[in-house]
Parts: sequence; structure tokens; C-alpha cells
Amino acid sequence: MYDLLDMLHGKANYTMTGCYFPHMPYSPEDEHSMFDYEHVDVTEWHYQKLFGNLINTDGATATIRTNDDLGAKIGQFISLQDEKLYKISSVMKDYQSTNKEAFRFLKDVPQIDYIIRLVEIDNPWGIQ
Repeated sequence: MYDLLDMLHGKANYTMTGCYFPHMPYSPEDEHSMFDYEHVDVTEWHYQKLFGNLINTDGATATIRTNDDLGAKIGQFISLQDEKLYKISSVMKDYQSTNKEAFRFLKDVPQIDYIIRLVEIDNPWGIQ
């Protein structure tokens, strides 16, 4: 059964804060949404299952996990707490991290983790 504990699942794990930009940001005041995230270890089993067969030819990457539904799409932008700007290269839902019983009542449960793979781009405006 779905309850308050399901809603709070994992919130304490996400201690870093980032900004999601639907369009290329030209100043820190551009439209953005704040979200909480954590970095994903590339040796982790979930990462290997989701992205293990992808080859990175775009440069420096980062992979983050969040349970905030940003509506993120490939080609949009994220600024992380490390003061770097990234372009989204892929977004996956990690259904393995959820309580399976919640799917009986809801299509997408709040505890779904979104795994977002990012490619670093130039940040000449210093947006953070």
C-alpha cells in the first residue's frame, strides 16, 4: 500500500542541489528548476545495466540520480553543485529502486529514481 513513507523514500540520500534549464542558459536568472541529486558510481550494477553498452565520444561525463520529476529531455541543460554546466545525453527511469506494490495503484510512483547521464559543456557565464 502507498503511504507517506513511500513519498519520503530516498529523500535523505539526495544531499546535493542542482539547477535544471529547459533551454540553453545565458544568465543565472534564466528560467530554471532546483532539484536534489546524488552522483552515481559508474561501477554500480544499475549503471552498468542502463548504460553499460554506450560508448562515450562526447568528452567528460557525469551521471546523477534524482527522484525529482523534472521532465528532463535529451538536449536540455543541468548545472550541478560542482559549478559545471552539462547537456543531458540520456534519461532513464530506474524502476528497480521502487516498492513494486505501489504500481498496483499508481502508474508512476514518487519513489522512482531518474538516472540522468550528462556531458560537460562550456560554461562561460559561470552559471551555478
